[in-house]
Amino acid sequence: MSKSSISDYYREALENIREEVLSKSDEYILGVKVDEYSDYLYSKYELPKIEKDPSREIIVEQEKTFEEIDAFKRKVRTETVMAKISYPILSPRLVAEVLERSASSWFAGIPKFEYHMGGWIVLKTYPAPDEIETAINNLSQIISLKNADVEKGNAELRRTIPGIIKERVEKVRSDKEAFERAVQQVKIPLKMKPADQVPVIDLQIRKELKPLMPPKAERPKEFVLDKTHVLTIIGMIDKIGRQFEVTPKVYSNLEEENLRDIILSNLNTVFEGSATGETFSKLGKTDIHLNITQGNILVAECKYWEGEKAYHEAIDQLFRYLTWRQNYGILIAFSRRQRFTQVLETAKKGIKAHKTYKSGFAELKMTHFESRHTFPDDNNKVIEIHHLFYNLYVLQQ
Repeated sequence: MSKSSISDYYREALENIREEVLSKSDEYILGVKVDEYSDYLYSKYELPKIEKDPSREIIVEQEKTFEEIDAFKRKVRTETVMAKISYPILSPRLVAEVLERSASSWFAGIPKFEYHMGGWIVLKTYPAPDEIETAINNLSQIISLKNADVEKGNAELRRTIPGIIKERVEKVRSDKEAFERAVQQVKIPLKMKPADQVPVIDLQIRKELKPLMPPKAERPKEFVLDKTHVLTIIGMIDKIGRQFEVTPKVYSNLEEENLRDIILSNLNTVFEGSATGETFSKLGKTDIHLNITQGNILVAECKYWEGEKAYHEAIDQLFRYLTWRQNYGILIAFSRRQRFTQVLETAKKGIKAHKTYKSGFAELKMTHFESRHTFPDDNNKVIEIHHLFYNLYVLQQ
């Protein structure tokens, strides 16, 4: 299934980085901080290591396939029974790139596998205990080989990128200094004739001869978040929500707005804000916005779980804050009810039953779901919504 090797990826990445650095203007290269630009390029091209998701178990299930074959002038239906193994992994950006490419080392037991939505490596083998164990061990070995290549390639990127930038900086400075020296050496003295006065010549283009050109307008900057940043923010919210679960008696009596404000204060201590000190702010009754000068580019809603119908209304409310240019939304639900597992199952069905649901439902963690929805007034625009659930049920004594 490999389109090329992981080593090939890093060779291509360095070529792309060189081209990207060369494409920048001289002013940008001289003005940017080398370490910051280097960190940006490294983050853009680094590959993630494949890591097993500790919150999920390996799933083994039976899979039957049926096929009709010609045998002695008649159709015979055959049945094949296989063991389908689903191996859960974390799914950061570019993990599919690692899975699709081959490792530099090779061994005979490389299993055939597919990468499925939601962070699952799926492979099939014969339904015998030793075959299943061998398949999982072989998969673990190929993951180790791929991770070794990723670790080596990332280290090479980290070492090489600053040199590429510094080489361009030195070239731009050298060219600039050489040009300035050449200009200084050009001497064309202008002397007045003693008898005749040389008339002053206006070297400006006459107004009527200037071409009529519209004024140049700066294109307004549009800020969007990639999924890596969204997952970073979700990870921080998840830590806060899990802390609520540790002492539910303290938090279950609070209103949605109070829980929202606690999340806000924690986020603003971690993420650097603007002059007001508020990267995240509140603009509605329960909503959380990632707030920058150019606009609100991420919206989250906090709600208590009141059933499927109320959750549909929460999704509708989220869409009232989202704009067409945004790609992500977050719903944070707190449950004060018993049987939290039942709440989660109802929520899964409810999410997929919402009128805007399109596809791509995935259970990223036990209480973190992802789904894709069409924008209410544009069926071609898809929004990715992340659903976070927390159990604040308190046993009555």
